[in-house]
Amino acid sequence: MWLSRGREEKTVEEVSAESGPVTVSGTEMAVYLSGERRNVALCTPGGYAWRPQVGQEVLVLKTGLAGERTFILGSEMKERDLNPGEVRLGTGEAGVTCGEETVELTGAVTVNGERLEDFILRQLEGDK
Repeated sequence: MWLSRGREEKTVEEVSAESGPVTVSGTEMAVYLSGERRNVALCTPGGYAWRPQVGQEVLVLKTGLAGERTFILGSEMKERDLNPGEVRLGTGEAGVTCGEETVELTGAVTVNGERLEDFILRQLEGDK
C-alpha cells in the first residue's frame, strides 16, 4: 500500500494570473508569459476601449481547467498625481482628468476632426 502512494502522479498547477509583455497588439493580441500566448482577449470596463502597446506589461487572467482561456485585464497604473476620487483617461500628453468640480483637457482638442478653436469661431460666426 505504501508503494502505491509513492507512485501517485503529481500535477503541477498553473497559476491563474501572471503578468508579461504584450508581443502583438492589433486584431490579434499576444502576450509572453512562460511562452507566447496568442488570441488573448482584452477585458475592459463597459463603454471603455483600450489596446495595450507592444512591450507594455499587462496582467493576464487564465481560466478553464488548464488555463486555456486567457484575458488581458489591464496594466499597472503609473499615474501617481491623481487625487482621491479623480479619474484620468489619456495616453501620452493628451488626456481628460475629471475631479470633484473640474474637467481638465490636455493636448489638442477636436470636434469631428475640427480643432476646438475653429469649431467655436465657426459657431460664433453662424450666430451673427
